[in-house]
Amino acid sequence: MTNANCITGYTPSTITVEICVGCAQDAITAIELGADRIEVNSALPLGGLTPQTSTVRLIRNMAIKQVPLICMIRPRAGGFLYEAMEKKEMFEQMNELIQAGADGFAFGALDASYRLDEAFVREMIDFAHAHQKEAVFHRAIDCATDYETTIEQLIAMGIDRILTSGQQLTAIEGASRLAQIQQRYGKHVQILAGSGLHGENVQPFLAKTRICQVHASCQERVQDPTTSTIVDFSQDTTHPQTRMVLSKNKAQRFINAAHKYQEQAHGSCTDDYKK
Repeated sequence: MTNANCITGYTPSTITVEICVGCAQDAITAIELGADRIEVNSALPLGGLTPQTSTVRLIRNMAIKQVPLICMIRPRAGGFLYEAMEKKEMFEQMNELIQAGADGFAFGALDASYRLDEAFVREMIDFAHAHQKEAVFHRAIDCATDYETTIEQLIAMGIDRILTSGQQLTAIEGASRLAQIQQRYGKHVQILAGSGLHGENVQPFLAKTRICQVHASCQERVQDPTTSTIVDFSQDTTHPQTRMVLSKNKAQRFINAAHKYQEQAHGSCTDDYKK
């Protein structure tokens, strides 16, 4: 199943641009700038954690149009090896976010050998689908021991989408492998490329990989003198008295470049995934 077309007033672009945000204001801004989908998080400096339900409700109520909201399900920072209580917490988070208006969930779990936590991930996918929500496996895939085996396992479980950089630090570095993954698995699962993409490199990336879904946070640093006085609450101690927010300029360039590529390419994108 795929849930995107169930969203009232939502018409997906052939090239889908997903913007990763850490607060309601950034989500609302990204939607205004033309984002096709939003990944909603809290604590982006920690890699993104589960957002508050109030954040999702506010986006739903205040956004100028309805686009899919994919909520991160990650109860803590660190890796993807979860204890039993953390797994229970993740299901509770999903249930609460469904009530708040989430359209899907991004999650991932591995075992101590960096292999897929099959039983738990299957439960997560089944839970999402039972509530007519999308199931997205996030960049835990880039930490997995056997990349392609893990992709095949996820496809067999019915995952809707996989967010990946091709097991490299950035999607640009992983472009060759991502092109292979798109060609091999693109008819069976949506491949969403993310990490290091921006307005200046997204078009050549799309041309090389023929992937049709891209993901970026498009952040910039802004001054916030209250983060560091006698006690330091900076997100990054190398840049005190600042915090990270969505850059309107970066986001607009990224969104425009990706959408313009489709116009110029005349349908060369190969997102022929159907489920």
